[in-house]
Amino acid sequence: MAGLNTLWAKSKRSHTITLPALAGVVFIAFLSLVLSGRAAILVLDKPSQHFVYPFTIQNFMHIVFFVGLGDLFVRWRIATREKNFLRLHYLPEDDQSVLVTQDLGPIRKRVAGGGRPGNDLAC
Repeated sequence: MAGLNTLWAKSKRSHTITLPALAGVVFIAFLSLVLSGRAAILVLDKPSQHFVYPFTIQNFMHIVFFVGLGDLFVRWRIATREKNFLRLHYLPEDDQSVLVTQDLGPIRKRVAGGGRPGNDLAC
């Protein structure tokens, strides 16, 4: 369960390349068992004349699609985390503010303290 929490809170691209690639392989295996005839030719290029069956261009594209979905998942989780950081208003957001050295101490203390109590940055 801790692995799923880590995947949800702070997704790593290495995990989201291997897991979706494996899901793509399982998807291809499932379709290989279920589809036959014209559907197998269109979706999987099952009796391929140019490649050895499991290594067809269609199957490669299915795996790339699943890896792309995994990358979208990582980008979504990172964007959600960044949006939560923006809600904490660590830095001034108006156009006239210029930060000087004296401003950095309080900002660093606030960031080190984790911002306002009750805010969950892992969402």
